[in-house]
Amino acid sequence: MGIEFVVIVTGVFVALSAEAWWSGQEDRALEEAYLDALAGDLDRSIIALDSGVVEVSRWIENLHVLAQADPDDPPSPDSLASLIANGLFSLEGYQVSLPSYQDLQSTGRLALIRDPELRRGLALLDTRMAELDEIAADFRESQHGIIDPALVRWGDLPMSIPHYDPSMVGVFPLRTPRLEGILRNEEFMSVVAFRTSLSGYVRAEYEYSLEFLRGLREIPALADRGR
Repeated sequence: MGIEFVVIVTGVFVALSAEAWWSGQEDRALEEAYLDALAGDLDRSIIALDSGVVEVSRWIENLHVLAQADPDDPPSPDSLASLIANGLFSLEGYQVSLPSYQDLQSTGRLALIRDPELRRGLALLDTRMAELDEIAADFRESQHGIIDPALVRWGDLPMSIPHYDPSMVGVFPLRTPRLEGILRNEEFMSVVAFRTSLSGYVRAEYEYSLEFLRGLREIPALADRGR
């Protein structure tokens, strides 16, 4: 009886050990798949955010030209319209897109990631993603709530710029465009200064986020994947 009991217990123990080993192998395979996906998502997000930094820098360059233009010797109407379109009306928000990380969260599988440095980085990623969403929302609110109405009050400006979004026509009165003397208009120049400050803040936050994502990508658990 004693020997039979030992055999049974041993059999159960071996079965449980085999099941635990198999479960561990499955977890490691899942972890590897998630790490590969995270590396790819980070690469795409870094490229997109870097493009965002370049785009916002283009806005700022156009705004600086507007701010420094001589009212007595202004750019040509076409050049002025281009500067305004590219400096004051461009609006492009960026959002980090990391579906693999979001899947880890939603499925409760974050524990699969064993590397402590990567887990700390992913924990900080939540905060950075939320901050980027807030920055994008604040920028849109400032654009639509402060900048656009000011330009409409000045009169006709939206209809003077090329490639203006037709879906916004209902927001603005359809009047004859007037650019002459715009560089002497105090409200317009204050809008230029405000948009310059706002764009500078957005660029700084994008650059900070870009460095954060690059640092996350260089963590040893991800550094060599997909390269």
